[in-house]
Amino acid sequence: MDRLLNGLLKLQSTSSQVDDLKAKLASQEVELKQKNEDADKLIQKVGVETEKVSKEKEIADAEEVKVDKINKEVSIKASDCERDLAKAEPALVAAQAALDTLNKNNLTELKSFGQPPPL
Repeated sequence: MDRLLNGLLKLQSTSSQVDDLKAKLASQEVELKQKNEDADKLIQKVGVETEKVSKEKEIADAEEVKVDKINKEVSIKASDCERDLAKAEPALVAAQAALDTLNKNNLTELKSFGQPPPL
């Protein structure tokens, strides 16, 4: 009889523990459902942001290609300008040297000419 009574007590104790666990499970299911909804919203938001970033990256990549092309053109023009400048500098130096040789008598002589001499 004691065995039967002990068995009944164990069954009641186990039943109350199962009821407590069911209540706990129900509250955790509500929390889990809310967290799953939050996670789904976050996943959607991340998806939208990822799509935006992908589009912006495509635009940036296209701009980078344009900038590279412009940089190449600018470097070509800069080298052309440097080459032209190198060719023109000796003429500039020669012109400055020629100006240094002029004196007041040369300028007076030039003023005396009414018209340039025929070629």
